[in-house]
Amino acid sequence: MNIIHLLVIEKVDTLGDRLRKVLSSEEFHITTVHSINEAETVLQELPPDKPAGILLLHLEDEPWEEFVRALRKRFFLTPLQLIVATESLEGIPLEAGVDDILHLPISDEELAVRVRAAGLRYRRQVQLVEEREFLRKAVKHEEELTAKIMDQNRKLKRAFEDIERVNEELVRANRELERIARHDALSGLLNRITLFNAVDAEIERSLRTGSPLSGIMIDIDHFKNINDNYGHQCGDDVIRMIGSWLLGNLRKYDLAGRYGGEEFFVVLPNTRLNHAVKIAERFRKTVQSYTIQCDSHSIQITASMGVAEYRMGETRDMWINRCDRAMYVAKHRGRNQVVADTFPLGHDRHLGR
Repeated sequence: MNIIHLLVIEKVDTLGDRLRKVLSSEEFHITTVHSINEAETVLQELPPDKPAGILLLHLEDEPWEEFVRALRKRFFLTPLQLIVATESLEGIPLEAGVDDILHLPISDEELAVRVRAAGLRYRRQVQLVEEREFLRKAVKHEEELTAKIMDQNRKLKRAFEDIERVNEELVRANRELERIARHDALSGLLNRITLFNAVDAEIERSLRTGSPLSGIMIDIDHFKNINDNYGHQCGDDVIRMIGSWLLGNLRKYDLAGRYGGEEFFVVLPNTRLNHAVKIAERFRKTVQSYTIQCDSHSIQITASMGVAEYRMGETRDMWINRCDRAMYVAKHRGRNQVVADTFPLGHDRHLGR
């Protein structure tokens, strides 16, 4: 993960010092300057065609609107997040290109969350720019290739039709490669990397809109015994069954991915904890009703599940770990059940399966 450059422009080192305490140096490189002139000196060193980072302006009395407009004009096609910190919300020209406003005074927790949210938006901007550049090069390459082919075969209609067919096959192949790159081959669900990206996006959405967000960690009970006693082919059939059911029964805006091995993680946007528990319980009962045929054996499958609602300020790993902890409690209590994360912070995180 590349470090995000955060430039804090303020007359007195207040927000800059606080951010250095609450943000990880592995994620943010924080520079503080004390005037717009100093900031312009720093920004002059940045190429206008490269990602610029995040700017946090804390300048109540100094006119900064033209400075912001000039930045937006200079970095028109370049990822840049602009945040203004102010004690008064009056007179903030959003049309100047401000991405977020921090109403002072502000707690360390909210300050960190808002800057991290800007970081997520910034990384998304960088990703979109990279994808756009990749597509531009791909289109240019395809145009050059097509021009050569047409020049060599302009008089041969059959050859031209063959080229069109090849292009269509390439498009289909690229789509299939993209699908394979994003999905787990066995379950058909999102793979771990794509799942984590989706979780980050849903956390950002939840922070931005204030909507609830819940997750379910699912673990197949006694999965090792299934593999040992009936073979890995049977274990693969179980994972396929779980993936098929999730793909066919979750809401269209829900997300499900294979977390690893026999574990799955389900993301439920706009969902409170009590509703998520009901969804998990419905799934648990459905799994329990299924049987898998392995050679001449009929195997009944059960699953243990942990449910947790996202809490503002949590990282992705903190939230998933709470779901995982609740799932471990379900295992400890006898498996084949749903446990919601309502435990105090000191609850044992190392319960066995």
